[in-house]
Amino acid sequence: GLMVGNMRYEHWVEGAGSKQHHLTLVNKMGAAVVPVAVVTGFWAIIGIILPFIVAKGPNKGVIQVVLVLTASTCWLFWLLSYMHQMNPLIGPQLHNTTILALLYLWDGNITLEDLQAYQPSDDYAHSAIE
Repeated sequence: GLMVGNMRYEHWVEGAGSKQHHLTLVNKMGAAVVPVAVVTGFWAIIGIILPFIVAKGPNKGVIQVVLVLTASTCWLFWLLSYMHQMNPLIGPQLHNTTILALLYLWDGNITLEDLQAYQPSDDYAHSAIE
């Protein structure tokens, strides 16, 4: 199938004389424990352990606050970005003709006649295959 972002578009052929194209969205990314644990551990060291070993001085409190705030905000920003990749609110917006054209160019299992036989539903999509 064709990979676009984190989704896969698949097509299949049915019957000896007629071809049917079926487009299926398959989500490929899920939560992985190792990256979350490694990044969380990294920022935990910076935000929890390092503030206790800051050298004594007139700015010790400020340095501790900076370390905790930096670690917590950077970790939160990374976590939200990582979670957004797992479950995007907006996926790729592709017309069916665009998907068929990409399948023709990248996959090779679809013929040019299949693209020309496809009847698009709007003028924009129709001009894409001509």
